[in-house]
Amino acid sequence: MRLLKAFLGVGHVAYMGDSENDLPAWREADVKILSRHGLNRGLRVPEAMPMRYEDLPHYLEEMIKNIRK
Repeated sequence: MRLLKAFLGVGHVAYMGDSENDLPAWREADVKILSRHGLNRGLRVPEAMPMRYEDLPHYLEEMIKNIRK
């Protein structure tokens, strides 16, 4: 994530994930989104915004609308 931020020249990154494999990227991300589903009920990610997997399409649509404004 650090290399990607530097390569792209961006200051802030949002990262969305759903498992322990995502922990290193979440540590580097500025906005952390934890996609909740039946297989990760016990997963804890400090400072992450939990979101039900079913709600992600609507959330992403709204986010894109706000970016375009």
